[in-house]
Amino acid sequence: MTAKLRPWRDHERSNTTTDRQVVSSLADDGPARPRDIARGRFRENVIRLQCRYLTAAGLLEQVATDTFDADSGAVTTLDSMASDGFLPTARIETADTRISGFDGIDARLLRELNHTFLGRGNYGLVRGDVATTRRRIDAVSRYRIDRVLREFPFWEWRVQQCAHWMRAFAGLHFFPDANHRTALASLYAVLTQSDVAPPTDEWPFEWIEHAVSRCKLLRSLHSRVTFASLWERDELYYHWLRYFRNGFFDTDRRSRNTRPRELLDSTVDYVRRRRRQL
Repeated sequence: MTAKLRPWRDHERSNTTTDRQVVSSLADDGPARPRDIARGRFRENVIRLQCRYLTAAGLLEQVATDTFDADSGAVTTLDSMASDGFLPTARIETADTRISGFDGIDARLLRELNHTFLGRGNYGLVRGDVATTRRRIDAVSRYRIDRVLREFPFWEWRVQQCAHWMRAFAGLHFFPDANHRTALASLYAVLTQSDVAPPTDEWPFEWIEHAVSRCKLLRSLHSRVTFASLWERDELYYHWLRYFRNGFFDTDRRSRNTRPRELLDSTVDYVRRRRRQL
């Protein structure tokens, strides 16, 4: 199934702005971040995606990390292309190898998948009780998960999309436990649907235990993932981008991957204890 590149446009609760408004804001006010353009009124994460495909189309310029600018002629150029305020879909630069849609992947399936990991054991129980944990999983908001799926960057390259997926689900931490396992299992299903998955016996790629431990450390110490910050290319994103780059393209691994996993896990545990004490 191939999804629309911008399914959020058709959603009644999308609270988004047009491409023309984004370009006009930058042309009038100068360089700004998506959060500056959003001003608390529009979806910052969607504006971030708009800025990226408008940059690829030559209408904006990225002048710094997550910061964009437009010249005075950009609005006129966009108006010559579009009558509804949005860049035509045909003008969006689309990767050849990518996740092109979600067929049957929704909040219900992700909750069921997380329940599966609970049933296999090695799952941190809420108050040490299985029944309470099951209720907590079932209480995860359908709308929140569906929003990640609906506002996904469908035009980016597969390796970038994988990094975004892991950052989103590990960072937003929907479930009491097994968020990384749930994210990896669902990601493989998504890749398979789009015919861009590696062989089953190669998934997940090597060093996954180290990758998960490093992800936990970055999430605890540095990256703060919220719905507003979705699709940011921060340290957590680049961590997963390197992991999937190495896996998909068999590139060389840096020596930092040889750090003992036990050291990483003990560091994560220490950081979590200290944060609870603060």
